[in-house]
Amino acid sequence: MGTSAITGTTRKAHTWCGPYALALVSGLTYDQVYKKLLRNANAQLHRFQPRIKYLTGVGLELMERVSKTVKCKFEFTRVKGKPTLNQFMNELRPNRIYVIHVTRHYLVVDTSDWTVCDNQIQRWVSLPDYKYRLSRVRDYAEVRGHKL
Repeated sequence: MGTSAITGTTRKAHTWCGPYALALVSGLTYDQVYKKLLRNANAQLHRFQPRIKYLTGVGLELMERVSKTVKCKFEFTRVKGKPTLNQFMNELRPNRIYVIHVTRHYLVVDTSDWTVCDNQIQRWVSLPDYKYRLSRVRDYAEVRGHKL
């Protein structure tokens, strides 16, 4: 993998971690994934509920539903205990791509070279250099059909 990740967004606001992680593994642009997430979130609302104008947080169920529409299906698995990202790396299988949900944040891990990428750094960095390596892992998903 190269050092660059996906291209940025045309939005003036910053990128959010859920759409960024999904865009990274699907090969789509950030804006395409953001719109899919927003449409899907609005489709789940009752008809009398006000429509969501902007996404500021993405839940596990929404990530799983939209992953099916971008052809890189995954399902999250709850982690037992409260391991840090550093500790949890021993549980992952080599040569795979994972979307990992740490406390209120999504990131992508490539175990072929043990690098991490998210919306805050927007490039692939090795795990020892990742500033959130001590974050607690809550859920993880192996990505099948990824575009990396």
